[in-house]
Amino acid sequence: MANQVPVKLLGKLTPVNRLSPSGMLALSEKVLISQIKAGQSLSAKNLNQWYMYLVKGNLHLSVNGGKTTPLEGGSTSSFEPIFKDAQPDARVTAQSDCHILRFEKQSFQNILNDDNSAGCDV
Repeated sequence: MANQVPVKLLGKLTPVNRLSPSGMLALSEKVLISQIKAGQSLSAKNLNQWYMYLVKGNLHLSVNGGKTTPLEGGSTSSFEPIFKDAQPDARVTAQSDCHILRFEKQSFQNILNDDNSAGCDV
C-alpha cells in the first residue's frame, strides 16, 4: 500500500519538480516509504528501477568501493536521487535508522508523458 506523501515535498525532488501539480498528486499515490536500520546497505545494482530519496537519517554513499560521501535527510542533496543512473556500482550504508522515499522510474515517466500530452493542443 502506498503512503500519501505531501505534494510540497515531492515538488522539491529532482526530476519530480518537472511535473505539474496534478502530476505530482498522481505520483504521490505511488510513493512508498521504506525504513532501513543503521548498518544496513543497499546496492544500486539491485534497485535500478526506482528513484530513491533519503527523507530522514544519514547514509554513506560509495561508488566502486571508493571514497564515501555522507548524505543527510533534509539536506539539499537529499532532493536528488540517492543513486544516479551513471553509478550502477554505487552502494549506501545507513549510519542511522533512515526513511527512504521511493517510486518506480516507469511510473514517473508515465505520469510525465501524460503531463506533457495534457499540455499539448491537438
